[in-house]
Amino acid sequence: MSYFKHHSGFIVKSISYFILVMLVIMMTLFYWVADVVDQQQESITSWVGEKLGYPIEIAEMKLSWIGGSPQLELNKVKVMGQGSSTELLSLKTLYLDLNLLSSFWFTDLRLDDITVLGLNIAVYRDTNGLISLKGFNQRNDSTPLFADLIVRANSLDSFHLESVTVDYVDQQQTVLSGRYKIEQAV
Repeated sequence: MSYFKHHSGFIVKSISYFILVMLVIMMTLFYWVADVVDQQQESITSWVGEKLGYPIEIAEMKLSWIGGSPQLELNKVKVMGQGSSTELLSLKTLYLDLNLLSSFWFTDLRLDDITVLGLNIAVYRDTNGLISLKGFNQRNDSTPLFADLIVRANSLDSFHLESVTVDYVDQQQTVLSGRYKIEQAV
């Protein structure tokens, strides 16, 4: 029996040391990535704009550790019209909570939670009943993009909207046109 106790104590110590080393590596990696986010804000902003297909402005970007996961915070985000200074969409703050376990498992960026604060957007419905975001070009090849967004949205634990302003223009039923404010939606 003492043989088993001796070896089980060794196993527990080994597992404890392994977990400690992994935590140190994860924290070191986190602080390194946080520093990269600070230094590469401009290139990250241009990459996001490239993926969206529209110029984008992000005033501030920072990475912090909230609870058990890292959180990317984007402040004063604006999506601009192509070739113009027209603001198509703006938001005060965007919080993206990273799911570390799923991200490592699938070797792809996975999010747990998205929180959007202070979103300002214009929505337009034309006489044919087609709804679009005002100023955004509707592309025929956008189906794969939206399918990917829907799949990723379904994997989220939660999606929060706070202080949303929607300027709605309806060409079919003009009585519905107006400014709508949503204080909180989950």
